[in-house]
Amino acid sequence: MSNYLSLAAVTATLANVIQEGFVEHDVNATVTHLRPNDINNNNLSRGVNAYLYQVTTNAAWRNADMPTRNSAGKLITRPRVALDLHYLLSFFGDESKLETQRFLGLTASTLHARSILTRDKIRSVIASGTYSSYLGDSNLADEVELVKFTPIPLSLEELSKLWSVFFQTQYNLSIAYQATVVLIDADMAPVSPLPVRTANFYTTPYQQIVVDKVVNSLDSLQPITPSDTIRIIGSGLDAGTMMVRIGDAEVSPTTSSPNELTLDLTTVPSASLSAGVQGLQVVKKGSFGAPLVPGGDPAPHTVAESNVAPFVVRPVITAAITASTDVDDVTTITVSVAPTVAMAQRVLLLLNETASSTPDSYALLAPARDADGTTIVFTVKGAKAATFLARIQVDGAESLLTRDADENYNGPTVTLP
Repeated sequence: MSNYLSLAAVTATLANVIQEGFVEHDVNATVTHLRPNDINNNNLSRGVNAYLYQVTTNAAWRNADMPTRNSAGKLITRPRVALDLHYLLSFFGDESKLETQRFLGLTASTLHARSILTRDKIRSVIASGTYSSYLGDSNLADEVELVKFTPIPLSLEELSKLWSVFFQTQYNLSIAYQATVVLIDADMAPVSPLPVRTANFYTTPYQQIVVDKVVNSLDSLQPITPSDTIRIIGSGLDAGTMMVRIGDAEVSPTTSSPNELTLDLTTVPSASLSAGVQGLQVVKKGSFGAPLVPGGDPAPHTVAESNVAPFVVRPVITAAITASTDVDDVTTITVSVAPTVAMAQRVLLLLNETASSTPDSYALLAPARDADGTTIVFTVKGAKAATFLARIQVDGAESLLTRDADENYNGPTVTLP
């Protein structure tokens, strides 16, 4: 791993490597790492300037740390960014004595012979008095990959565009190099799981479980309400221990056969059953492996799962609807409903007047709610005083109306004062 000081440590070590090449050949020149337009201000007349002008992501390492978090959002791998560094090496000297060209040739020869920054070289540069005060905490030497330098073949057009970004700076003989790769780890500690003490391996025959459709057990054409029993029609449904998964709950079916299961929806926990489109899966369970407690039964495991089959649960109005009007002519209507309505669900109250030659109707949207619940409150201003048939609609799933002996709708109703 290496920390955020790694980029600066690469630049410092690069300058030191080039400087050593000059010293070994007894060449009196200075190596700096300034902006090219700051060279004249620092009186650099003979030497090399190494300027980091661009940083890009490394294609080979950019996704090597993925994923960094599990489905619960816990950090499982230390995030790491992989970067390539692009340097512009500019040469200064007496052109009449071809010093810039001599410096370029010596620099190119040095970087070709020492194209890899060794761990010992990085440590010695960081520990030197020049850099120790602000790069002393760099751990570039501990990086899993060694940094390598390769020349970048820039065309005359690319080189001229690069120099054009330095305002009022004259061009100097230059060459570009790329440093690959610098891995910077985030200063974050991932979750470390407990060690595995034993490893158990089990095999089970493959079984495909398919759910084709979910219908009302009394009549496949009738809607489904929270108090109904449903039929789950498919294949591969009776082998082993079958459970029905709805929401976060897994419940045992009422009856089972190779191609059909039945389930009483009243056995499903209220927190897992909601009005609207509901997803259902058939899950095969098997007990094997180490017991949860010493001497107990083997732990249950999921062996196979079916596809997710959708079905619509109609809401039910469970109590008499109440209505009251205040002095501002605002009517408040309170409706009790099952199953529990989540606070994010969209709820409408549909009202149709019963006794009138020109009946009125209303579609009231429930306001935002702070919690899940079975009581929904609606308000309407200036509503007509009359008796209305009432239907509640949750995420598009609509409650049913009752009918009298003549097949006329007769409830549930609400009388607005």
